[in-house]
Amino acid sequence: MRTRRAWLFSAPLLPVLARLCGLPLPALPAVNALAGALTALEVLYVLAAHVLVPFQLAAAACRELVQALELYRLLALGMSLWSQLAVPLLFLVFWLALFSLRLVSYAVAGSAVAQQGLLFVLLS
Repeated sequence: MRTRRAWLFSAPLLPVLARLCGLPLPALPAVNALAGALTALEVLYVLAAHVLVPFQLAAAACRELVQALELYRLLALGMSLWSQLAVPLLFLVFWLALFSLRLVSYAVAGSAVAQQGLLFVLLS
C-alpha cells in the first residue's frame, strides 16, 4: 500500500503504544477515547478532502457531453451518456440503497451493534 498519509493509521495504535510504554491501567480508557476521537477527526478530514470528487466527475462528464454533442450529435450523445453516467449511477444507487438498508436494520434491530453508536456502524 503506497500512501503519503501514513499518520492516518497512527491513531488506533495509541492505546497499544500507551500500554507498551507502561501507562497505568486506569489511564488506558482515556487514551482509548483520545484515539477514537482522533480516528473520527481523521475520517472527517478524508471525507472533507474528497467531498468535491463527485462534482468534478459530473463536470468532466458534462464537458465530454458538450464535445460529443458538437462532434457526433445524438448517437454519440446517447452512447456517451450510457457509458459514462448510467453504469456508475447504477452502482451508486445500488450501494447507497444497500448502505441505507444496513443502517436502518441496525437502528431498528436494537442489537448490541446499534448500541455501540453511529460511528461504529459507519466505520464498519
